[in-house]
Amino acid sequence: MKITCFRDPAKRVISHYNMIKYYQINNIQHPAMLEEGKWLGENFSDFLKNIPREHLLRQLYMFSANYNKEEAIEFLGKNKIEILFTETLNEDMQKLSAKIGYTFSMRREKKYDYKENITDSENSLLTEKLEREYLFMEEVKKLL
Repeated sequence: MKITCFRDPAKRVISHYNMIKYYQINNIQHPAMLEEGKWLGENFSDFLKNIPREHLLRQLYMFSANYNKEEAIEFLGKNKIEILFTETLNEDMQKLSAKIGYTFSMRREKKYDYKENITDSENSLLTEKLEREYLFMEEVKKLL
């Protein structure tokens, strides 16, 4: 059985930025900082300019290197991948547990004490850049 967990694309990108920024502020030498630390720039707008497309659209890219939502949806269906969502993870895990007869335990592993204040213009730019992934998420939800 294969399982994947999706997250709202904008929340995922903002969370990723906050994690990298937390590492930078606290001088944490996490391996991700070697490459991803370079994306930070001076602010979130710089991050959006610097982050490579395959990382920005990671959830789509994971299932289609061409960023093709139809190809990605076909892959999910062909491979019978169980789909969960971060926003409904507790309920999704309960459904999966009932389906396979195994009870999963959940715990939160990491929390970073940094939260960027995203401006309205940055949020608009982010949403625009993530349009393809949001369209993919709409199709993913139809699979359920």
